Amino acid sequence: FIADEKFVNCVSYLIDKSIECSCLPDIESLFNLLTMSIEANKTEITKKLIDLINQKMHKNTNNDFTSALILAIKLNQIEDARYIFDNKCVINKTDLINRIVTLGQIDVEMFSLILLNLNSFQKKILINQIFDTAIEKNNKPLVKFLLNENPSIDNALIQACKNSFDNNIFS
Repeated sequence: FIADEKFVNCVSYLIDKSIECSCLPDIESLFNLLTMSIEANKTEITKKLIDLINQKMHKNTNNDFTSALILAIKLNQIEDARYIFDNKCVINKTDLINRIVTLGQIDVEMFSLILLNLNSFQKKILINQIFDTAIEKNNKPLVKFLLNENPSIDNALIQACKNSFDNNIFS
C-alpha cells in the first residue's frame, strides 16, 4: 500500500512539473497514460490526466474521451466515469451507446450514471437497445432495472426463452 501511494505521488509530481515547465507530452501520449491509469485503477492520477488533457485540448473535439470512458465502464471504475462526465469531457454519445449495448454486462449503478448524462432521446435508444443484450448476457440486475424503465420488449421474450433453453433451465 505504501509503495502504491509513493507511485501515485511520484506520477502526480511528474505531471505537476511538466505543467510548470510547459513541456507536456502530446495528446496521444496523454491519452495512452490515461488508459494505463484507468487500467491500473489509479483514480487520482486519472483525474489529473483528465484535467491536463482538457486544458491541452481546449476546444479541440478531434480527440475525445469516449474510449477512456468505455474502459472505465468495462472495468466498473465508477469514480473515473463520473469524473469524465462531471468535467464535461468530449464524448461521442452515439459511439458510447453503441459500445455499451455490445457490452451487455454493465453494473446497474454505472448504467444509472450513464443515463443521467444522456438526453431523453439517447436514454430511450440505449434502454431499448441494451435490453435484449442484457437478457442474452443473463445480466439479471440490469434486466430488473430496465424493466422499470419501460423498454421495448419486442424481442425480449424470444431472447429470454432462447437463453432458458441454451442454459438448460427447463431440463
